[in-house]
Amino acid sequence: MRPVRLADLWSRGPLVLLFYRGGWCPCCNLELRAWQQHLDALPSLVASLVAVSPQTPDNSLSAEEKNELAYCVTAPGSCDFVDFRSSPSSSVDKHLKGLPMKYLGLAYFTPEKFAAMAPGDVKKLVSQCPPLDEKMRATGKVLVSASLGDLDSWRTLRPRSGKTQVSDGPYSESKEVVGGLFIIDADSHDEALRIASMHPAATLGEEGGWAVELIPMDFYLTP
Repeated sequence: MRPVRLADLWSRGPLVLLFYRGGWCPCCNLELRAWQQHLDALPSLVASLVAVSPQTPDNSLSAEEKNELAYCVTAPGSCDFVDFRSSPSSSVDKHLKGLPMKYLGLAYFTPEKFAAMAPGDVKKLVSQCPPLDEKMRATGKVLVSASLGDLDSWRTLRPRSGKTQVSDGPYSESKEVVGGLFIIDADSHDEALRIASMHPAATLGEEGGWAVELIPMDFYLTP
């Protein structure tokens, strides 16, 4: 056993914290087993799962074995520490390694402003983008980088009376439109901001209404 602060677990990413009253509580045992059945979903959520119990360490370990859990049931060592134990193959151990967080970047522009620019200015602006794109990709943190098609080719799908209704154009009418997107891995929020700031829309194109919106991703599923 080794002491670990819950604050340390939280600092490494999202944390699912369960409160287990004890083996005498049938509802608590059902909850532990239910989470065990859905444990495979946690890696894609980049989340750690820990159950905290007021039981003694021996009884907490017994709860793990009795319910055949792959995550740990901890016992308080003090108000700041918990006794943390897990097998090398447990999901908790894998997430304590500090997996990077994924962020979605949306690159905006304002069609009216962009259309008002002189052709020479547009050409000059666009010519400055490739070196910035390359610098961003050189970080090794960019998972996806894409430009979106013309608005005329966009389609919006909505549920209507039990069927899917398809309409032309974007979902919302707005002066600012998403023209591109990217997904990055980052070890911290500051690193995510640093990488996103390399994107052309975060550095250039003020006259065209360019901007970047950076959004943390809670769920990311790969094939």
